[in-house]
Amino acid sequence: MERIPEPLELMLDAGQANAYASADLSCFNGALVQEFQRHFAEFRTGCVLDLGCGTADISVRFAEAYPGATVIGIDGSPAMLEVGRQFVHDRGLASRIELRRGYLPQAGFDAEKFDAVLANSLLHHLADPRDLWNAIRACARSGAPVAVVDVLRPADVEAARALVQKYAGRGHAVVQEDFFNSLCASYTVDDVRQQLRATDWEGIQVETLSEVQWVAWGFAA
Repeated sequence: MERIPEPLELMLDAGQANAYASADLSCFNGALVQEFQRHFAEFRTGCVLDLGCGTADISVRFAEAYPGATVIGIDGSPAMLEVGRQFVHDRGLASRIELRRGYLPQAGFDAEKFDAVLANSLLHHLADPRDLWNAIRACARSGAPVAVVDVLRPADVEAARALVQKYAGRGHAVVQEDFFNSLCASYTVDDVRQQLRATDWEGIQVETLSEVQWVAWGFAA
C-alpha cells in the first residue's frame, strides 16, 4: 500500500504518554539494543544519543546493558519526557541519562559529537526522512556506531489491522490506534535504502528484522 502519513507528528497528550509507559513494548524496543550488541560487539563506553527517546524505554534499556555509557535522549513531546524522567529516576539512572526536548532537524545538539547514535520508531513520524539521516551524520563522531530500528509497512490496510491485533490486541486503545497509524506511515526496506542513497550515505546496511520491524546499522563516516 501507499504510505499514509500520521495525523499528528508528535504525541503531545499525557494520556498517550501514560498509555505507552504502561504498555509492554519489550518485543519491539528490545530489538534495538539486541541489534546494537550483535553488530557492535566491541562497544563498551561513551556518550550515546537516543533520538526520539519518548518515555525513555530505549535509553534505560541501553544504559542498563552498558554500565559504562551515558545517554542523552531527545524528544519533542513534553508529556513523553515527563514520564520518561520519572522512569529514569525510578530506575536509579538519573546520573547517566539526561532527557532533553528537541525537534528535528533543529534539535539543539549541533555542537556535540556522540560516540553512538540510536533511533527507535522515529523515522516514520518525520515529514521529511532526510531530517533523521542528516541529523545522525551531523552529530555522530567518525566511526561511531549507528543503529536505527523502525516499523515495517505491511502490504495493505487489512494486513496492518491484523498486525495490530496480533501484537497489540490486548493493549490500550490508544496504543492500538497509534500502532495502526505507525504501520501505515512506515517505510519499506527499499524505501530506506533509497533514502540513504539520496543522502549519499554508503555503508549503512538495511535488513528486515521481523514482519513488523527493519534495522539499519553501520558506522558514521
